[in-house]
Amino acid sequence: MTTTDNDKTSTGELLVGGAFMGNNVELDSDGNVVHTTAYQEVNPQVLMKADTYSDNGTSMMHELTEAYEGAKISAENKVSSPKSDEPNSVYKQAHHNATTAPQIYNRSYNANGNLISERNKGCVKKIYFVKSYNNPQDENIIQTWEPNK
Repeated sequence: MTTTDNDKTSTGELLVGGAFMGNNVELDSDGNVVHTTAYQEVNPQVLMKADTYSDNGTSMMHELTEAYEGAKISAENKVSSPKSDEPNSVYKQAHHNATTAPQIYNRSYNANGNLISERNKGCVKKIYFVKSYNNPQDENIIQTWEPNK
């Protein structure tokens, strides 16, 4: 697990708290798994904000178990996995099998500050936030992304 205070992964993608960066399965000459290494990148400051309405460490535990579950799946299949956004990644299954974490929501805005659809090409700002379980009107912003800054 690599920790950072950046808002981008080591490969340049947006990092909203945590990122599944794949894993590497090493086999011996008989095809047996000898070693599996999982790669996960996290921003602890963002994850702490994401835990506003849950127990401290909930989001970090999710990231840790996501990496572990991904490594376990890959070791069982005897095939390494690429990071989450690449073909043949075990990310979706690993994410599903990991401990639960607060749901992260986002809103997209155009240059005039108007709320727009996420699919809209005019997005100049995204705000990521979590909501209170007890009062969904309560929100806490965990990260703001502005691609041109």
